[in-house]
Amino acid sequence: MNPLMNEETALSELPPVSAWLSDMDGVLVKENRALPGANEFLAALRANNIPFLVLTNNSVFTNRDLSARLANSGLDIPEENIWTSANATAAFLQQQSPGSTAYVIGEAGLT
Repeated sequence: MNPLMNEETALSELPPVSAWLSDMDGVLVKENRALPGANEFLAALRANNIPFLVLTNNSVFTNRDLSARLANSGLDIPEENIWTSANATAAFLQQQSPGSTAYVIGEAGLT
């Protein structure tokens, strides 16, 4: 990336994007604090009507919990824009055996 690039020009330097996937920890937030430029980046995605998902391997918290934690860090990311490892596991199991049930033991994020 050009060292003179800023948040306003970052998206204009990219080829056309139809959707964006971003990791959460270390990319948008670190230790419950929004990283510099994260809010501006999300605002640019919204301004350009680019759908996005925030990905995390954190399965301890629910999507709602993570959305609230991100809001506390200053980032407005609705729970439907968050995809956790628990979401991926549930989708995989549903695809492998539609209509089945599972007995899950773990943190709230797995429910």
